Amino acid sequence: MNTTYLVMSVPFLVFAVALTSIASWKFGLRVKSLGVPVVVLLIGTAVFDNLIIWSGLVAYDESRILGIRIGLAPIEDFLYAITAAMVAASFWNILGRKGPR
Repeated sequence: MNTTYLVMSVPFLVFAVALTSIASWKFGLRVKSLGVPVVVLLIGTAVFDNLIIWSGLVAYDESRILGIRIGLAPIEDFLYAITAAMVAASFWNILGRKGPR
């Protein structure tokens, strides 16, 4: 079975969306506040993924990516940055609270 990077990413993204929804609903996380961290992580991902791929440290099986790239980096790599921002902000919000608002 040839699993694509997109298929591997979806369960983590679903978890991140669910966790962010819970953090927003129960703990007052403002989803709009994720904008700047997501943009910063996406820029960092674009820069460093391209450097890592260009240097030859990482290579991607062409049959497992969508074929859409930002520079050398496949678009699927950017899902990790979005997921990380959502999970980090959600856990920060949930674990940082002493009680419900």
